[in-house]
Amino acid sequence: STKAFTAQLSALAALTIAFLQFRGQIDKLNIALIFLLVVLGGSAAGGRALGLTLAAIAYLDFHYYFVERYDSLVMAKPLDWLVLVAFLVTSLVAEQLLTRALERADVARLRAEEVERLAALGSETLHAGRAEDALSRILDVIRAELRVDRCDIIARGDIARRVEPWPDARTFVIPLIVRGRPVGLLRLTDSAPIAL
Repeated sequence: STKAFTAQLSALAALTIAFLQFRGQIDKLNIALIFLLVVLGGSAAGGRALGLTLAAIAYLDFHYYFVERYDSLVMAKPLDWLVLVAFLVTSLVAEQLLTRALERADVARLRAEEVERLAALGSETLHAGRAEDALSRILDVIRAELRVDRCDIIARGDIARRVEPWPDARTFVIPLIVRGRPVGLLRLTDSAPIAL
């Protein structure tokens, strides 16, 4: 987001200004590690694009201001190339690992929510005395989870009579298949577009 991008660039600029006051007194590796924290913070706050952008800017910032022959992109010592390359590679690898871990955490959260929904469906089914009551409760859970106005099941024999959508509504129809045989339709209807 724009706020995350602005905040992280501001943090990088503020750190650069602060470190310039002590340039030559602070070890380059300490500066590189702190810049790396900014890159990781940007990845966590704004995702891969922000992390990669910050890695590139931090690399140029570090090279220009804090490697000897200051305020230049020319190297005074060949060993400084090693420091710069190590900083850039570490930034990129750390950003990729953090982004991948965050993506996996999102997938795990979605799976946990899916398991909770399935558990709610199972619970409602087990507590119903009759099949019609179980079906009604399952439809209530689906309607509540998907936040739609209406949810109903159309049996296979009733499809021709009841499949048309209600006026002024958005309808989503899902075929219900048991052991490879169609048994009916699940119809979701809402006044707004339905997002599954």
